[in-house]
Amino acid sequence: GEGELLTSVVNYLVRLEPEHVEASSIWEGWLTRNPPPLSTVAICAKGFKDIAPFIPSKLQRSLKTRINKALELIKNTYPADYTMPSNHASMSDLATLFALAIGALDNVSPYKYLGLANQELGNGNLGKKRFLGDDYFKVDDEAIWFMAIPLEAIVFFNRAIALQNSGSVVSAQRFKAKGLMKLQEALDIYGQYNFYPELFIQTASEIKPPEEANDLLWNHAEMIQAAA
Repeated sequence: GEGELLTSVVNYLVRLEPEHVEASSIWEGWLTRNPPPLSTVAICAKGFKDIAPFIPSKLQRSLKTRINKALELIKNTYPADYTMPSNHASMSDLATLFALAIGALDNVSPYKYLGLANQELGNGNLGKKRFLGDDYFKVDDEAIWFMAIPLEAIVFFNRAIALQNSGSVVSAQRFKAKGLMKLQEALDIYGQYNFYPELFIQTASEIKPPEEANDLLWNHAEMIQAAA
């Protein structure tokens, strides 16, 4: 049944040891690397935590070991996240922001990542690069991804909720204001282009969506989650 299938999948992943295995990142079509990307390990650990209540007791100890090993890796390497086996010229990566937004890195400060990523990947109001050395277009133009804006908004709003629940009202309001600012940046882009571009191309003279820019569903989903 479904329970047996779930147990088999978790047992396989536990034996695989995600914090050690050669693995890919969230980016499509990329090669694997070892050690695995920080964001990949963090997302696996969150999956283990979320699924733990449904797993038989005989696997709980192994599951806890994998979670603790993942947390150890995060502690030792965050905010550095290398998603490529080579040509990854920045310590930071946009994949880390995704892991932060889904709650896979709740045990670390988002500021440590954002401080580094803003320097390396950009802190403008159009989004962020995935990583330095990204050859998405295999030319000198650099891709700046809109998804970073709603993802940052989600991170700020989630932190605001956590602080509010812990009684830190002033700090919660500060994070809420940051989230609202990011939402407004995204809405301004929609107002200018009448859709959420998948990405922008930065050349020596301008930044604009490519001619074949798509209005992707995931950008709308991220905006809905940020505004919820």
